[in-house]
Amino acid sequence: MSPPGPTRAAGTVADVEARFTRLSECGIIGVVVGNLQGHVVEINDTALNLLGYSREELLSGQVRWAELTPPEWRPVDVHALEQLTTTGVGALREKEYFRKDGTRVPVLVGSAMVEGVPPLALSFILDLTERKAAEATVESLRRERASDAQFRALLDTAPDAMVIVDSNGIMTLVNAQTELLFGYSRSELVGQPIELLIPERFQQAHPSHRQRYFQRHRVRPMGADLELYARRKDGSEFPIEVSLSPLETEQGLLVSSAIRDISDRKHAEQQRASLAALVEASDDAIIGKTLAGVVTSWNEGAHRLFGYSSAEIIGKPITLLVPPEQRAEYETVLEAVSSGEIVRFDTLRRRKDGSRVDVSVTVSPVRNLAGVVVRISKVARDVTHRRRTERELARAKEAAEAASRELEAFSYSVAHDLRAPLRGMNGFAQVLLDEYKDKFDADGQDWLNEILLNANRMGALIDALLSLSRVTRSEPRRQRVDLSALAHATVSRLAAQDPARDVAIVIQSDLHADIDPALASTLLDNLLENAWKFTSKTAAARITLGMTETGDERVFYVRDNGAGFDMAYAQKLFAPFQRLHQNQEFPGTGIGLATVQRVVRRHGGRIWAEGTPAAGATFFFTIPGESAHEP
Repeated sequence: MSPPGPTRAAGTVADVEARFTRLSECGIIGVVVGNLQGHVVEINDTALNLLGYSREELLSGQVRWAELTPPEWRPVDVHALEQLTTTGVGALREKEYFRKDGTRVPVLVGSAMVEGVPPLALSFILDLTERKAAEATVESLRRERASDAQFRALLDTAPDAMVIVDSNGIMTLVNAQTELLFGYSRSELVGQPIELLIPERFQQAHPSHRQRYFQRHRVRPMGADLELYARRKDGSEFPIEVSLSPLETEQGLLVSSAIRDISDRKHAEQQRASLAALVEASDDAIIGKTLAGVVTSWNEGAHRLFGYSSAEIIGKPITLLVPPEQRAEYETVLEAVSSGEIVRFDTLRRRKDGSRVDVSVTVSPVRNLAGVVVRISKVARDVTHRRRTERELARAKEAAEAASRELEAFSYSVAHDLRAPLRGMNGFAQVLLDEYKDKFDADGQDWLNEILLNANRMGALIDALLSLSRVTRSEPRRQRVDLSALAHATVSRLAAQDPARDVAIVIQSDLHADIDPALASTLLDNLLENAWKFTSKTAAARITLGMTETGDERVFYVRDNGAGFDMAYAQKLFAPFQRLHQNQEFPGTGIGLATVQRVVRRHGGRIWAEGTPAAGATFFFTIPGESAHEP
């Protein structure tokens, strides 16, 4: 034992024995008296009962007191002995003793020296077994509560809905995800049967399934190839995966269910299935490949186009389809797509039999969730027929353009060649009228005037042909043109030429278009001159230039209230030399509207007309262009 230190109070051994006797009789505290060398002089029954030894074994020295202290507690005794030696008092200390049966007993020891000869130490020993047991129980409860709180916290952080049920199918614990997934509060779920979360059509059969699981319980992981559904508080159903884990507890067997909503996955699977069906049914070749160009997927359209079956081509390099002369193009496209670009182009590819095929190809990058390009998708369409048609159209267009150029050159040449004899005929007829008029009777003079009239008409027709030829041959040079200003200039010229006419003119302000300025003048001159001419017999003539918007299209128009026309003959309006009125009624060449149509078409626009006999006509036209808008 740890010897108690000396006190300075005087006393004899007899006094110590008397005090010892009184303390011993209380039966609560073990009392031991010994010297500083560890020899026990006296020990009470409480201490003997505590340690399990007889008085004889301890007082005779058969059992050395120091050996009753476990090794790990001996430094505590050494420190107490130092205190007794120097101060006479050893502080209270907790430690353990070995019992005779080898078990340990926790104790609280206090020591003090009693003066005498020889000096003795008096130690009091209090059994802490019950207190330690109580403390252990409290600590165990604390740990259990902490563990339970930790378990609940972990349960609430689980990404899946977690539901724990007992053998009767009653929910005993749910987590926060369960509340979110099913729409119930925790208090609405705990204590209720698990069938609350199961669709009604499955509720009757579920208890028997549950009972069989409790009888032959085992861990069942997610994705066990079962089609399972759950029901929310609002009655809606959704597909789920469930993993089951048995939990052995003091209260009996419990089962933990992890429930996962797989609605998004099911939807994605359906989309993938639909996409796969579309890919397989497509007439186009749809091919998947790695960044290294190895084929990973191959649909039936690719089989039909290139001749390889999927078994023959998957795992092989896509370069089997690339002719040697297209390899540089292939490498360029591969580099662009690997960097994230989508590339569309027409090219040649090689079939299994070695023949070449014209294809239109779209090559796209396939990215992972991190946005990194990991594969390549390729769609190829057979455009052999289209390419053949394009080549035929190109040849036909080239031939037509050549013929048109020859015709234009011929027309221009003829027009110029006609001018000389026409001028001569016109000049001689005028000389006859001026110098020899008196030598002709009235009929002769009428004939000469008819020659002059027809020569002038022929001159106007030649001018119109030359104008039409210039419109056809010239390349439009678009720029921003003020159509309102051009219209005012044309109307002013017409009014100056025919000052006797009183015509109401309405020109919408700020009309602009992207158009060749010279061709814009030709366009408005012809339309406004037509309107001026065909209102010449109208009492209150009115001519309007305006614009209206229909959707994204701007439509210009020239409207008059003149002679008009029958819509049954509208298709003739823009054909050269086609006229809907007699020349005697409204003189003209029949070239003006044909010229207008060509101007509009040279700018990519449309022109059409609406009219009513004796009620006027409206000519509509469009001039497309990115900046064709009002300022």
